[in-house]
Amino acid sequence: MEGVMFMETLESRRLYSVVTLTADTTQVLTLHSGETLDGNGHTVGGLKADDVSNVSVNDLRVKGKTGSGINIYSDTPGISGLTLNDVTISGFSSGYGLIIDTGGQGTYSNIYIYDVTAFNNGIAGIATYGNVGSITQFSLLDSIAYDNPGIHNSGTPSGSGIMVAGLNGGVIENCQAYGNGANNNSPDGPVGIFAYSSNDVVISDCYSHNNTTQINDGGGFDLDGGVTNSEIIDCVSSNNFGYGYAAFTYAGGGPNSGNSFIDNTSTGDKEGFVYWSNGPAITDLTVSGNTFLNPTSGDAIVGGAGSAYGEIVLTDNTYSASVLIVSEA
Repeated sequence: MEGVMFMETLESRRLYSVVTLTADTTQVLTLHSGETLDGNGHTVGGLKADDVSNVSVNDLRVKGKTGSGINIYSDTPGISGLTLNDVTISGFSSGYGLIIDTGGQGTYSNIYIYDVTAFNNGIAGIATYGNVGSITQFSLLDSIAYDNPGIHNSGTPSGSGIMVAGLNGGVIENCQAYGNGANNNSPDGPVGIFAYSSNDVVISDCYSHNNTTQINDGGGFDLDGGVTNSEIIDCVSSNNFGYGYAAFTYAGGGPNSGNSFIDNTSTGDKEGFVYWSNGPAITDLTVSGNTFLNPTSGDAIVGGAGSAYGEIVLTDNTYSASVLIVSEA
C-alpha cells in the first residue's frame, strides 16, 4: 500500500506484524490480527479492522470527508484486544469519528481507549454499538468529543459526542464533550455523553457543556433505554440546550433499572435532571447529592408519574428552582 511500509522480524513473524506509517495518504488502511500502527503524527483517510484481535493504534491523525474515521467491527465471538492512544479523528461528515461495532454473534473485549480526540464528524464523535454484553472490559479515558454537528435531515438522531451501547462492564472517565449537535433536526436528538442498551457502566469525572440541537434533547448526560445497574458520578454539566442529566426509556427498547446519579452538578442547563418513560418502566432510580442550579426552564427536576415508574428516590439534592412531576396522559 502506498505510504505504508511493512517491517518484519523473526519475532514478529511468530507473534504479530508491525505496520509503520511513513507518509500521508488518503487511502483507508486495513489492519489485520495483531498489528500495531505507529502513525508518527501522520494522517490517513481512515482505518478499518474486521474481526481483529490485539491491535494497537498510537500517535495518529485520521482525517476524511465521508464514512467513518476508525471502524472496528466484530461479527465473530471472542475477538479481544484493542488499544487506541493519542489519536485524533476529524472530518467524517457522514459517519462516526470512532465506532466499535459488534454485529450478529460478534463480541469484543479488553478495549482501552485514552487520549482520543474526535471533532467535526457526523453521527457521533466516539461510539460503540451492539447487543447488551457483546462488548466487555471497556475503558474510555481522558478523551474529548467536540463540534460533531450531526447530519441535517438524516431522520435519526445524530451529533452526539460520546455514545455507548452493547456494554457489560465499562468505564468512561475524565472525558469531555462540548459543542455537539448543531445540525441535528431529528425529533430525537443528541447528547454530550450517554449510554443505552448497556449494563454496569460508570461515567465519572466528566464534563459535558454547550451541546445543542435544533429540536429535542441536546443534553449533557443520559442513561437511556436498556441501561441497567449503571452510574453517573462526580460529573459537571453546563449551558446545554437540553437537560443536564436524564434517565429515559423508549418504545421498543429495554427497561431502565438500577441506575444512579450521584454528586453531579448542573448549571445553566434547560433542566437539571429529567426522567421520562416512553416505553418500558424506569425503576430503582437514585438521584442523590446533586446540585442543579439556574435551569433555563425554571425546573430543576422534571419527572413522570404513574405505573411506568417505580422506586424513584430523589434525596439530598440542592436546587434553585422547582420540581415538576407530571402525570402522563
